[in-house]
Amino acid sequence: MSRLENQASKTDLFRMGIKLLDNFINSYSREPKVIILDCDNTNTNTHGQQELSLFSHYYDEHCYMPLHIYESLSGKLITTILKPGRCSKKAETGNTKLKEKAEVTIKSDRASCNKFSANQFRLFLHSMAYVLIHTFQSEMLQGTEYATATIKTIREKILKTAAVVKKLKTRIKIEMPASCIKKKLQMSCYDYFALGYT
Repeated sequence: MSRLENQASKTDLFRMGIKLLDNFINSYSREPKVIILDCDNTNTNTHGQQELSLFSHYYDEHCYMPLHIYESLSGKLITTILKPGRCSKKAETGNTKLKEKAEVTIKSDRASCNKFSANQFRLFLHSMAYVLIHTFQSEMLQGTEYATATIKTIREKILKTAAVVKKLKTRIKIEMPASCIKKKLQMSCYDYFALGYT
């Protein structure tokens, strides 16, 4: 993982950011009447000598300041932008300018890597994981008790399940536990995905 994250160039990161933005735009079959932007600054504490890790007086820590931009009505992620830590939350909200085509960005993680670009790459992976789970919820879980559940609940109640994975000659077999409470829901999701790939 550390070798992979350190190979990402600025061009690679730019393309990943554009893909996130394109995914958001393409998620609509027609232009929505209204979009409400939810811009949320958070802090991600850093450890060691990480590049552009600065001290934030607001959080009293060395950190990065990821800016997450969501569409508020749908909860869809638009993009995430990684910024150095010495940012005032108030100033950032006032200075953030969104253009018709958002310029790229990034998000950060508690990582052992020192390069700013490597942290950006790791955060893009987290952003894409959010997009996958949010899409899974909107496509597969409508009409279930998880239609409005949090990402954490979906991860812990549906995705995190012990299973036996067997690699056969022509396929991979996943055996679910016999007493799994959510087995019926999980199997219907697996069947849906299987149909998509046949």
